[in-house]
Amino acid sequence: MPRLRSRLGTRLVAAVAGTALLAGSVVGSVAVLQARAALREDILTSSLASAELAADQTLNYVTDSAQGYFLGRPAPADEFATLQSREAPAAAA
Repeated sequence: MPRLRSRLGTRLVAAVAGTALLAGSVVGSVAVLQARAALREDILTSSLASAELAADQTLNYVTDSAQGYFLGRPAPADEFATLQSREAPAAAA
């Protein structure tokens, strides 16, 4: 009978340890998945903010450049005609 109790005790300890390892693995996997999702969301939010800032700065730069370029110069349609007349001799040669 003592030998039977020894085997039963060993099996019980092994079952409890196995259950604890399995539960720990599941909890760890869920924690990793949640952390990954939160990190991904944070990166996407940060990237979107950076992209919006870059787009805004580019818009401001282009707008300021266009205003400065055409200030005191011919209108864009006249500028296009001037460019065409300059390119015509080069195309004929």
